[in-house]
Amino acid sequence: MRAEKYLPLLLLGLAIGSVIGLVHLFALRFAMGDVYPPYSSLRADPLGTKVLFESLRSLPHVSARRNYQPLSRLCDQKKQTVFCCGVHPYSLSDLEEAEARDYENLAASGNRFVISLYAVSSAPPKPRHKDAAEDESGDTKKSHAKKKSTDNKGIGETGAHLVDLTNRWGFAMAYASKEKSSDTATQTIWHTALYFDQLDKHWRVTQSNDEHAVVIERSFGAGTIVLCADSYFLSNEAMRKDRQPESLAELIGVNTDIVFDETHLGVSEHPGVMSLAYKYHLQGLFVAIILLVGLFIWKSSVSFLPRRINETAATSAVVSTDKDTAAGLVNLLRRSVPPQELLRVCWDEWQKSFARGFGRLARNREKAQVVVDTHANQSARGETIVTVYQDISQLLAGRK
Repeated sequence: MRAEKYLPLLLLGLAIGSVIGLVHLFALRFAMGDVYPPYSSLRADPLGTKVLFESLRSLPHVSARRNYQPLSRLCDQKKQTVFCCGVHPYSLSDLEEAEARDYENLAASGNRFVISLYAVSSAPPKPRHKDAAEDESGDTKKSHAKKKSTDNKGIGETGAHLVDLTNRWGFAMAYASKEKSSDTATQTIWHTALYFDQLDKHWRVTQSNDEHAVVIERSFGAGTIVLCADSYFLSNEAMRKDRQPESLAELIGVNTDIVFDETHLGVSEHPGVMSLAYKYHLQGLFVAIILLVGLFIWKSSVSFLPRRINETAATSAVVSTDKDTAAGLVNLLRRSVPPQELLRVCWDEWQKSFARGFGRLARNREKAQVVVDTHANQSARGETIVTVYQDISQLLAGRK
């Protein structure tokens, strides 16, 4: 086989090698987890919470799992401790109504809902619906138009109803100065300037930092809501450098079913064909399909029929490439009748067709037969087939 016939196989091998390399590269990247947001339980670097998740899952009689579905699907279950780690503080003041109801329904159904906030060094930007209310100070048409689009109902730019959980749940977020918070003895744990203030009677302070409430808890329906001002003590770095098992145990509570929510970080699950194939172990089917496609490409580009070895060079050289009927007949005669037998074959066929019933032809047939026999016996004289054919034609026509 020529070298060009191996080119499709080479290209197929390069494609398969590239796919395997990309899969291995992404596997290494996802194993490290740095593609996920901070404080995700899928991250294995210092900013993740995978160590806490794996530690809880390894404990006897404790179930730890991740949630990739909307929080509303967890409301049907009870006695769970649901962690939402790394929530930005400003999102509590600018939250959609549907998401706020999911938070409240999750706690009211008998679960312990823990929200640990992202560490900040200063106050976050004001929520959109508050900005709209503050801009309503003048009497111009512009301010009235802005109030109409973001009125007291808290409708944001996307048309969703926005609520402020700080007012709805009865607390406020304050921010300590950097100089004041740097002198605390517990600075190794709390790396944020945020603390909770103006708590109503339903809240209970469970942990403080420099006389500021950093972990608060309240009952809500049949469950509880816990707010943490920082998420550092849940991170992998804290599990290695500054582990606080008492604080973690108090935060988890008495529930043995622990859920780490990933949807608030943007990591959600949308089942498709590939996820279903992975779930039902259909990887071998896709490998078989790829193999069949490769074999089809190979079969289409490479001929499996062996070359003819009984053809002489002269015969293969004179084969005509014309596509008409005459060319096909010529090629058939050249393949089937040797040159020295051509005149004999033509004479035999002529006798079958024209020799019967013609008187003049019958009288000259015997003479033509002598010419054919003479040519067959004296072919060494160099007489050509064309010359003998012309002599026989003249003899049959009565010209000789």
